[in-house]
This record gives sequence, C-alpha cells and structure tokens, in this order.
Amino acid sequence: MIDKAFITGCDIYTEWMLPWFIDNFRQHNQSKVVICDFGMSDKMRSWSEKHFDLVYDINKFDTAGLKWSYKPLAIIDAPVINKMWIDTDCQVLSPIDDVFKYIRPNKLSMVVDRPWTKKFKRLWFNSGLVGAYMKPEILVSWASNCQKHQTIGDQEVLHVMLQQPLADQIYVEEIPNWYNWLRLQLKHGDDSTKKKVVHWTGKAGKNKIQEMINGS
Repeated sequence: MIDKAFITGCDIYTEWMLPWFIDNFRQHNQSKVVICDFGMSDKMRSWSEKHFDLVYDINKFDTAGLKWSYKPLAIIDAPVINKMWIDTDCQVLSPIDDVFKYIRPNKLSMVVDRPWTKKFKRLWFNSGLVGAYMKPEILVSWASNCQKHQTIGDQEVLHVMLQQPLADQIYVEEIPNWYNWLRLQLKHGDDSTKKKVVHWTGKAGKNKIQEMINGS
C-alpha cells in the first residue's frame, strides 16, 4: 500500500494525452503517480509501466455509457492511503505536491466549478481533481450511483448526490481554485498568476492540448 500518490486513468481513446500529462507533472513534482487502466492499448500499457509508479486494473462494470464513470471506482481501488485523482487533460504548471494537505477523513476534497456554479446558480464541484483518504462513504456511494446512471458524467452524478441539505459541507472539503483552473474560466477572462493547473475540458480543450503537443 502506497501512503500518498496522485491517481489518473484512461482508455484507448484518451491515452494520447498521457506522455504530455506526465511530462508536465514530472517537471514540477516528486509525488508518486499511479494510473488505472480503463482499457488502454497494449502499447500504451507497456509504456505506462515504465513511466508511472504503478499501473493497476479495476473490476470494471459493464458500461454502455461513459467510461469516465469508472473514475470513482478507480479512486476506491487504488492501493493508496492518501490519494488525489487528477484528469489527464490537466496541464500541471507548477508544484502541487502540497495539495494533499486538503485531504480530510470521510470527505472528498475538490475545487468549486465556478463556471458551472454561475451558469446553474447552484454550487458545483469539478471532478477533475478529487482527494480522498482511504474509502469514505461518499466515495463508495458515488461509485455505486455512477454504475446506476451511466448515461451522465461522474461530475453530474455527484452533483445530484450533494443536493441534500448541508451535504456539500458534510462530504466535501474545498480545495483552492488554482489547483484546478478551468478552461472556461480562461475563456471568460478569469485568470490568475497563482494557478497551478489548467484543466483543458471538453472538445475545445482537447484541441488545445493537441496544439501544445504539436508545438503550434
């Protein structure tokens, strides 16, 4: 069992971002990074075994929907005590090893999704960065509900779960925004010199990552 590590995961359709992701991360951080195989190609699985501290599998449920619903299950099954999930479309700009200080027992640690909170006029948290100590009840429930509702994203599933009175205060520890600065914030002119991670969400974000990989 690893005491502390970042976790990520991907399948054959998103594995193209892995070299870009881990190169950015390693330039600034010393923490261990483990990766969950959601269905990578044999070639990328072999590559990952050389470039990540650990590659592991999960007992995947049958899915006709979004493989990203595997995320909470991957956090549960990671052989790590203090764990911090980070999406592969996150561009790490500076040291973030200190983000583990926001992990709390029995809670998920996350950044407020400011664009979605503003759009829907209700508090949203972004699941691009998720911290947990061991297997809190809210994490197990999240994984179970993702299995039941596979046609919507993991973030949307969690949001519905947190609509009970005071649920967000009981089950979520807020991480400062600069650990997960969203593409839409930049698009809307919301920027900060303090940002440590840019999360390139959506199709437009993936296009931006491809441009960075190509050097354009």
